[in-house]
Amino acid sequence: MMLMRVVLLCLLFSILPPLPTVQASTLAHDTAQKRQALLVLINRLGYDDLAAMPELQKLSQQGAIALMNVNTGGKRTDSNAYVTMAAGAPATLEPVDVQAFNADEQFQDVPVTAVYAGLHGRRADHEVLLLSLPSILRKEERWNFKASAVSLGEALYRHGLRAAVLGSGDRADVLWRPATLFTSDETGRTPYGDVSSRLLARDPARPYGVRTDYDRLWSEYQALRGQASLVVFDLADLYRLAEYRHHLDETQWVALRQTVLQELDQFIGRLAAEQPSDRMLLIASPQVTVAAKSEAEWLSPVIAVGGGIGADSVLTSATTRREGIVSNLDVAPTLLDFLQVPKPQGMIGYPLQATSALEQQRLGALKAATIWTYSNRAVVLGVVGTLIGCGLLLAVLRLYRLQLGVNLGAIRALLWVALTMPLCLYLLPILCPSGLWEVAGGLWALYLLFAAIPFRILPFCQTLTGRLTWLCTWTIAVVVCDTWQGGLLAKRGLLSYDPIVGARYYGVGNEYMGVVVGAAALLYAMLLHSSRVRRRGLGASAVLGGLLLTAFFASPALGTNTGGALTMAATTGLCFAMQKRWRPLPTLGVLAASLCVGAGLLILLNQPSAPPSHIGAAAGQVLTGGFEEMARIFARKSDMFVRLLFSSIWPTVFLLFLSLFVYLLYRDQKRAWQTRYPEYRSVIGGMLTGAVVGLFTNDSGIVVLGLISLFALFPTMLIWLELDTGPMRTPKRSVSLRR
Repeated sequence: MMLMRVVLLCLLFSILPPLPTVQASTLAHDTAQKRQALLVLINRLGYDDLAAMPELQKLSQQGAIALMNVNTGGKRTDSNAYVTMAAGAPATLEPVDVQAFNADEQFQDVPVTAVYAGLHGRRADHEVLLLSLPSILRKEERWNFKASAVSLGEALYRHGLRAAVLGSGDRADVLWRPATLFTSDETGRTPYGDVSSRLLARDPARPYGVRTDYDRLWSEYQALRGQASLVVFDLADLYRLAEYRHHLDETQWVALRQTVLQELDQFIGRLAAEQPSDRMLLIASPQVTVAAKSEAEWLSPVIAVGGGIGADSVLTSATTRREGIVSNLDVAPTLLDFLQVPKPQGMIGYPLQATSALEQQRLGALKAATIWTYSNRAVVLGVVGTLIGCGLLLAVLRLYRLQLGVNLGAIRALLWVALTMPLCLYLLPILCPSGLWEVAGGLWALYLLFAAIPFRILPFCQTLTGRLTWLCTWTIAVVVCDTWQGGLLAKRGLLSYDPIVGARYYGVGNEYMGVVVGAAALLYAMLLHSSRVRRRGLGASAVLGGLLLTAFFASPALGTNTGGALTMAATTGLCFAMQKRWRPLPTLGVLAASLCVGAGLLILLNQPSAPPSHIGAAAGQVLTGGFEEMARIFARKSDMFVRLLFSSIWPTVFLLFLSLFVYLLYRDQKRAWQTRYPEYRSVIGGMLTGAVVGLFTNDSGIVVLGLISLFALFPTMLIWLELDTGPMRTPKRSVSLRR
């Protein structure tokens, strides 16, 4: 009997602890039920349009505003923009794949409810029905992300919340109701709303003879009070006008657009007039304007009010870590976060947050600078690449005794320009250039400051070894220090990542990851050769430096580059092993151990408690999705790798040239230049082998390989030219570096 009482008492105590948790969960659910999120989609709205919309301006000052990247899983089309925003992951969808109806409508003279019952095997009541959902779900299987087009609505329904959708983008006989993607559950049903033509008023003066009936839309919204936790408005008059653009002359186009903007502004003013504390209003444009599209200005406005968003601020998110620039992937997670619903698996965006680190008044300048960088990147890098290619070609011709009327000093200068350009391009944003001539002048000034002048006046830089050590040290130090301070220069660099391209927004991109890895390996080779550095302990110091740089790349708060951590670790181990002239089998063992160390640092530094990053997000997806998610990540990386590798003939030409260089580097084991640089070839071999590791561990591997190889090709050419010999010949004479 006593034993029975003890058992019952233990059971009682085992039940008691969860009670507060259950109560807290119930309170949280009740709080979420009382909250309401409004998402207003104004397709083809531009940031510059806000100047003609006083209500929207007032609203942005009450909350926060930002520029939103409109990238998708494919082309920047309207259908891809809507589904990407709804899924919270890059996605693609054809316009014909979005077929949504009210339950009381007909589809091809058949009641929609009957069609829905035939597709899903269940009845439908007075709901909005996404008839094409089975087709959409089949297309999701080809996406490289484990996301669903209806993950937002389904997440709400699983937590007892309901959604509503209001608005129609129909034009003539073409049905266009994509906002249903935000509110449908996994069976294609939205409990409340209206997407039919009843929300459109006939107006022969408007595109396709219709316009949004804002009075009817307001009445429908008022009827939903207290029923839906999420209400999505799709205000499509700007979209219809954009599609009708080719029928209008410029005067009529401007007049109609101004009228549409005024009507939109008035409706948003009505929404903003009643803004309780438990409501969030989020306004976004899925796609950019016609003018912005023609100029490749792929940034649209997004405004958030309520939900704890501070007044007169700008938006940011863990996706971009950039003040004033966010991603369309962040819209769905923001709504779920406000409604206290966990983000579903496959949704890779993060909630929007307000920050006062940037003033709203500076957002226009940020937009102009970002677009300028995106528009001029190809031109600047094309010119720089041409100079680098000319220097390399002239050096090769000189080494083979082909005289083209170019003296040795000019060829050397071009080679030094090639080695200095990554550093100069990284520092260029300090000068704030606003035109191509200013870019040219800024790069020339930085080259003089970091190369030409120090090479003339500093005693340390009067030898080839000293000059290479100088450049490598500055390059590594500038990238690491800037990243440590938040990457202000990297975020504006012409050779760095681009927020409009959207492949990366923070940390160290693959371009400068390759630069740092190559510069670090070359620095090790030069220190081995320098007579001013003691050899004792240099190998251990190099391994420690490589370990620190590996941790730098692996850190979610700094480099945030998985491929960079693995490439740096592999290059460090290979350079050390090959410099020690170890046999192939031990060298392979060092390579495997180095990769394990890199992977271990990635796991150690990217725990769930670490700052949010795409590395942590990928790790979380793998932990929850297993091998299937690993296969998706591999497919994404492989697709990007193949696209870059075969984007033009130049990657193939580069690989052939690099193979020829390696052949010449290792063909003759007793070349005269090796007596002056006995350790150089071994370290360069480790660098190039590490570059091959980088080729396969990064989605833009060909870029990594090219930039690491820059620090192998051009120093070797300078060494060969220093002796004024061809790669197959005995030195003719030594050329003084003081000339």
